[in-house]
Amino acid sequence: MPAPQQAGTGRNQACSKDTRMHKKHIPIYLFGSLCIALVIALIVLTGIISTGSFQIRKIKLVISTGSDTKEYDGTPLRCDEWTLIEGEPLKEHTLRVIVRGERTAFGKSENYAEVSVIDKGGLDVTDQYDLELRLGDLEITKRKITITSDSKTVIYDGSPVKCDRAHQSDGRLRIGDHIEATDFGEFTEPGRYENYFTPNIYDVDNNLVTGNYDITCEYGYVIIRNGYITISSGSKEKEYDGVEMSDDECWVEAGELHAGDRVEIHAVGKITGVGKRINSIEAKIYNSKDEDVTDLYEVTLNPGLLIVTPRQIAIRTFDIERETGRENAVKDDWEIISGTLAQGEEITVTTIQQTIHDVGERENTVVRVYIHPSGSLVDVASYYQIAYYYGQAVIHW
Repeated sequence: MPAPQQAGTGRNQACSKDTRMHKKHIPIYLFGSLCIALVIALIVLTGIISTGSFQIRKIKLVISTGSDTKEYDGTPLRCDEWTLIEGEPLKEHTLRVIVRGERTAFGKSENYAEVSVIDKGGLDVTDQYDLELRLGDLEITKRKITITSDSKTVIYDGSPVKCDRAHQSDGRLRIGDHIEATDFGEFTEPGRYENYFTPNIYDVDNNLVTGNYDITCEYGYVIIRNGYITISSGSKEKEYDGVEMSDDECWVEAGELHAGDRVEIHAVGKITGVGKRINSIEAKIYNSKDEDVTDLYEVTLNPGLLIVTPRQIAIRTFDIERETGRENAVKDDWEIISGTLAQGEEITVTTIQQTIHDVGERENTVVRVYIHPSGSLVDVASYYQIAYYYGQAVIHW
């Protein structure tokens, strides 16, 4: 009985030893398999990357910079505004945008910017993002200004004539800028010439800044005249008669015309009522080509004088005695005792006795005189100088 029991125990011990040896090799096999799998995976990944079939996707950010415009004033134009219009950086990342755009002179340029992304440790991680910049514009417009050349008038003497001055006539120069006009024309023969020039504008440091201005040039005139000429017209005087008066006589009193030139002159003054009027002169001078060259002469007009004096008349009122009551008034209680009315004019005289009915005795004075041309209501009594002689008006019961 004891012998079989020992034999069984020996087999079991042998089996346990084999099992322990097998379990020791299992981790080695697993580790080796993992290493082989990892190597194979690295080989495959390296092949994918080398062929370009695998890329890490970047976060897209679209940033827009602001725009602005102004008229040229010599100072820089900037616009620091910017906007993130698409995308968002990761929470641990900070977007930094520094707008650098600047413009001073006339024209337009992009408002560029520098963009970066920084992580919380201060490292630049910009390459993890796909950045797109949409740049605004900075525009400087030209400053508007008008420059006008001066005018000059001389009498011809054969020497060259120039008027080399110009001035700012509209708009505003930037503080510190100044105008220098050049290339003025030079003229010798009688005539009327535009005083053209070339405008230039410089800053305080004498840098040419003309291109920053929108310049309008207006030209004065250089006039070289042939000489002097004096023209006179006639004078007249009369007492008022209701008829228009004029004097057509006029003449060249002094000076000479250039060879081939002719003068056309007319006295055009007119007067009807009492007063004084200049006997105005219209004068034009033409050359042999019938061109108006009046402004090539220093023309002096010496007009005459047209004078109308008041018309002299005298009116006497009658002695009137009547009873009270307006129905008893005498209508024709006056007469012209000297002088006459102008032809075609009519007169109405109103006396005191025609207008009252109070009992008493008084001078029969004139209350109103109304003189008018026949067919007209215009009162011309002021054109008369009237002397009055009064009778007596007696009104009783």
